Amino acid sequence: MEEQQTLQWQGRRVAAIIGMLLLVVWSLVLVQKLAAQESDASLTPALQVSKTVSETAVVPGNTIQYSIVISNDGTSPAFPVMLTDTLPATLHGISAINVVGGGEYGVVGNVITWTGAVNNGTAVTLDFAAVLTDTAVPGTTVTNTVHVTGTGSLLADDAVFDVIAQPPAMLHLSKYSSQPVVFPGGTLDYTIVVSNSGSGAATGVMLTDALPAELSVVPNSVAVVGGGSYGVSGSVITWTGTISDSGGEVRLAFTAMAAGTIMAGDMITNTAVVSGAGAQLTADAAVGVQTTAYAYLPSIQVELPTPVINPIALPTTSNGYQTYKLTVSWNDVGVPGATYIVEESRSPSFNNATSQNVGAATSAVFEHAPTTDLGLYYYRVRVVLNGRTSLWSNTRSQRGIYFDAFSDPSTNWSIRREDTDDVNNSSYYENGNFVLKIGGRWDYAIASPLVAVPWSSYSIGTSVRFDPTVDNLHAYGVIFGADWNGEPCPNGDYSSCFNHYYRMLAIWYG
Repeated sequence: MEEQQTLQWQGRRVAAIIGMLLLVVWSLVLVQKLAAQESDASLTPALQVSKTVSETAVVPGNTIQYSIVISNDGTSPAFPVMLTDTLPATLHGISAINVVGGGEYGVVGNVITWTGAVNNGTAVTLDFAAVLTDTAVPGTTVTNTVHVTGTGSLLADDAVFDVIAQPPAMLHLSKYSSQPVVFPGGTLDYTIVVSNSGSGAATGVMLTDALPAELSVVPNSVAVVGGGSYGVSGSVITWTGTISDSGGEVRLAFTAMAAGTIMAGDMITNTAVVSGAGAQLTADAAVGVQTTAYAYLPSIQVELPTPVINPIALPTTSNGYQTYKLTVSWNDVGVPGATYIVEESRSPSFNNATSQNVGAATSAVFEHAPTTDLGLYYYRVRVVLNGRTSLWSNTRSQRGIYFDAFSDPSTNWSIRREDTDDVNNSSYYENGNFVLKIGGRWDYAIASPLVAVPWSSYSIGTSVRFDPTVDNLHAYGVIFGADWNGEPCPNGDYSSCFNHYYRMLAIWYG
């Protein structure tokens, strides 16, 4: 009995647990269904439509541009979306249709349609042009409405502009001749300019130029710039056309021949007339008649002679090589009142040249400080007289003086030759000095910046200080006339430089 009760209780317990589990499962299914319904409800499109027009005030007969934008700010695509735009009767001539964003459009009469999808987060743009009819009444308003469906509700937007009258044109007329006088049988070039400074185009403009009896039109001489059409009948020239607003103009040019019977002192007046756009305009061009010709001879001037620069001597110094001078001289061209301008440059093309006006002198002195740069200085000279100048002379060049104070370690001083059996020598810069240190006894080393001497004769100056820690058997020398073939010095076998040279050796016995 007790055993049966236990089983029954356990059975009820199992049933209760299963019942609870089923209740939990059913609750979960219910929650999932509700969540799915809420999720479906949140995925909806949200369409908007806007329409704009390019002008707020339009003249009858002008073309305007429309732009329609359908956007979807919702969470799901909208399909199908349908657009309908029925233009009012005052608009016609739909053209220049352009769709960005897909779909298909159609045009029937004055109605534009479009069908397609608008994805969420995107937009579709439809642009087109239309013409305002010539019969549109100034002072009225034109409203164009677009309708869009696709989400169950009808969307609409308007684009509005005012109809205004054609702005007035303001024409100007001018005429001028190519010369103030004409000879019997001679020719004249005339130019007529019709311009429009108004805010509206001038249509139906007519220009007439009836030449007087003293003139006749030279055949095939009429030319027009600015459009329109012209004609020539006898001595009458006509032009008709439109002149655009805000500075538009037409130019008509032609050549006329004067009769051989005109008399000296006569005045010939040629009048142009413009009509058809406001008040009539006239413009005259008057020329005199001349029968006596004058010949004006040209002014002839003799070209100034070109000086010649002499070879430039070597640089000179008188202050211990603090500076040096280069003297440039040239011949006297023998022109009274002439002066000379001499130029100096580091470039043979005389870029960034410096100039000196030395007056009537035939030489100039240029002073420089010696450097490690042995580049050439270039010189040229020319004559100046009353604003006229001669051609530049020949170019001469010369080099300056080499000087190294050892303040710049980049000037390429290094050991170039030494004993091959004892190479523990060294060279370096220290306290503004170049130090050449011999590491052994009865040894030597040659240091050089490898600067080629540009002259066949030259002088060398140097200053040397011995190492005070060594008290006996010092020696130093100045080397000149050494060889160097341009290869790295030294090379592997010490054959590229300093195989022969001259030296002046000083030996100090302590």
